[in-house]
Amino acid sequence: MSKSIFKYTRLSVIIVSMLLLITFGCEKEEALIITPISSIQININTGLTKIHYPDEFKARLDIEIVDGNIVSDSIRFIRNTNAIHQSSGNIEVPINKRFVMKLYTNLDDTDLFSVSDTIEISNDDDEIRIVKMFFSSGEIIVTKPEVTSLTTTSAVFTSEITDNGGSEITSRGFIVEEDGATTSPDYDIIEVSGNSIGEFTGSTNSLTLGTTYTVYAFVETADANGESGIKTFTTLSTTGVVNIVTSAATAITPTSAEVSASFADDGAETFVEKGFVWATFSNPYLTNNEGITFEGAGSFTFTSTISELFESTTYYVRAYATNDAEETFYSNEITFSTVAFITQSVETVTFSDVFLHTAVFEGNVSDEGNMPVVSKGVVYNTVTGPTIEVNLGMSDVGAGGGIFETQINGLESGTMYYARTYAQSEAGVSYGSEISFTTLQLGGNGPAGGIIFYDDGVSGGLEVSIVDYEVNMQWGCGTLLINSNATVVGSGVANTQAIVDAHNNDLVDYAANPTQCDASNDGTVAAIYCDEFILNDYDDWFLPSLEELMLIYSNLHSVGLGDFTDDIYWTSTEESDQNAKSVDLWKGMEIVSLKTTSYRVRPVRKF
Repeated sequence: MSKSIFKYTRLSVIIVSMLLLITFGCEKEEALIITPISSIQININTGLTKIHYPDEFKARLDIEIVDGNIVSDSIRFIRNTNAIHQSSGNIEVPINKRFVMKLYTNLDDTDLFSVSDTIEISNDDDEIRIVKMFFSSGEIIVTKPEVTSLTTTSAVFTSEITDNGGSEITSRGFIVEEDGATTSPDYDIIEVSGNSIGEFTGSTNSLTLGTTYTVYAFVETADANGESGIKTFTTLSTTGVVNIVTSAATAITPTSAEVSASFADDGAETFVEKGFVWATFSNPYLTNNEGITFEGAGSFTFTSTISELFESTTYYVRAYATNDAEETFYSNEITFSTVAFITQSVETVTFSDVFLHTAVFEGNVSDEGNMPVVSKGVVYNTVTGPTIEVNLGMSDVGAGGGIFETQINGLESGTMYYARTYAQSEAGVSYGSEISFTTLQLGGNGPAGGIIFYDDGVSGGLEVSIVDYEVNMQWGCGTLLINSNATVVGSGVANTQAIVDAHNNDLVDYAANPTQCDASNDGTVAAIYCDEFILNDYDDWFLPSLEELMLIYSNLHSVGLGDFTDDIYWTSTEESDQNAKSVDLWKGMEIVSLKTTSYRVRPVRKF
């Protein structure tokens, strides 16, 4: 049955007493000889399923009685000369019972059905009731959309619902999605009002020019959802009119901001230059602005960082594009205000390892403010209030925030300094609290509590233990050649270790049997005493070399420091298997003595 000729067919059901009389047609009710007590006229929509209806087909009519049994009959429908299908039949149903009419057939190998609402007819009901029914395949069928009225930013979509699946339509419309979109959500839902079968139309005007989209129709009922096939389309790429759009500024700081622009329509122009112009007044242009960027040729999206701005100031920005005919086009104008500077926070945490010419500092940039820190470190001076402009020196550890440590060098020994940490950014310079410290000096106390007798001129020196720990003992074994014969400053550590190793490793149980060296040896070893010496948790002491002990004489004892006696003190410098070198602190003179002689000993250490 074609859609144009047989769009609607009428089925009449006549109830007489307890009989249900059925006729399929709309022109032949006068053919019934009986006068109905009551009747039901059923409108069946058959055309929209797009199924061919033959001249003759069968359908089964079920009368499903609520809370009762189903009464059914097979009815044949024949098309008459007026191209109308008609048939009649009787089905006995109880009066005053609620029932539902269900009609089933199979055409073109497709099962079709129609279900009425619940009906009730009383014995004295003589009015004709019209019940609308619709042949359905049980599936929602909706056609792929057609796209019409396409422009750069809009489109109209048309689709057709040919089968509602046997349930009333609750929602219908179109879903449009940009091809390859990555934003979320990446689709638009266009709902179309109405619940009828047939054509429906929707539209959108929020598209982007020259962009590819996909669209499909959707239908929802109380029982199921249906979708059409997908249609792909591309909006027009130009209207012939240039349209540049500048987005709102982002990444705004006290001195800069980021702006972007795109060509909503390039008007089919060829652009040789584009960029942004800005000013503190409205409508800046190429020859009247306070700043400009150049982003090259083409009509693609572009971004610029505009800089060298003033804090807490309002700016006006427009994008521009100049074509090959030297015509310039401008975008919409945007405004933004730079923010005020927020300076960073920095604190001086502590200082440590203060030596003769160096000191170590720890600081913390706990908050960078709203501008990146480009430099941080320590400034110092011999007067209070050092700054990065006025100081005796500074240590720069680089950019960024957080905790940092730095060493300052080149200090004068025995000098008081004032120091503080700093952090610098475009917002300015911030300083931590000021602290003071005094560098070590000759004759003063060393890090371990000894007395400093040597300054290396760079960072550290040598200290000797105080008189409380001075002892009197032999140098060591009088017959053991060790070759710890170095004399220079800095050789005492190696000399001492060689002496310790020789006595502990080359001799068999020397401490318990010292007479294996000679009868007068009592088992004491000056170098071992110094190696095992601990003062204020420092355990890196040693027996000084010849020149190191001479420095003790010249820098301490000769000027009355260190509480030394005018006696002889051992060095770690060996002379031979039986002799070692010592120093007479009364005269400051080198002496060669038997190793078994008992002389005074003071441990020293390097820092």
